[in-house]
Amino acid sequence: YKGSETGITNIRIATLPEQMRYDKVSFAVVAGKPVRITLENKDMMPHNLLVVQPGGASVVGPLAEKMGPEGFAKQFKPDSPLILFAMTMVNPQETAQLDFIAPAKPGDYEYVCTFPGHWMLMRGVMKVVKTAAELPANAGGAGLDAAKEWKIQPAKGASDSPTCGPASSNARPAPTSARATAAATKPPQSPATRP
Repeated sequence: YKGSETGITNIRIATLPEQMRYDKVSFAVVAGKPVRITLENKDMMPHNLLVVQPGGASVVGPLAEKMGPEGFAKQFKPDSPLILFAMTMVNPQETAQLDFIAPAKPGDYEYVCTFPGHWMLMRGVMKVVKTAAELPANAGGAGLDAAKEWKIQPAKGASDSPTCGPASSNARPAPTSARATAAATKPPQSPATRP
């Protein structure tokens, strides 16, 4: 989202070193309003952040794993209508931003790192509420840390594939007015190109 900084909900998320986790498991935003997620990668491996439809992380994560070596060129962003907004891979000790307009439909949208092997642990929930009055008292970039009870449960349609997070609902179509942009300081390095 480009424009005035006024009215943008700024969300800061950092990676937890050697844990394959984000430091925020949830945050809240208002439907149809501009959002900026800043991801600080404090880890020693690359990470990204994709915002997906409710229940989409358990589908998008395995799709990214199947990309194999070509995943580096595509930022481990598989082709899927479940992906709403996607940040590029963020190299270790670097920061990137993702700007977008929050979905118009309230709900619990997931965010996930799709670097191979990360999606099962490295995820969270972006709660989209209808009005600012519905935001939790600690919103405005703070997590909803105690607002969700997390359980391991089978993914829909796959009895042997666990998922972490709230029960998923049917996927909803992406809002047509949403725009996403992301910027990282340099592209991720594949194992073959690292010094």
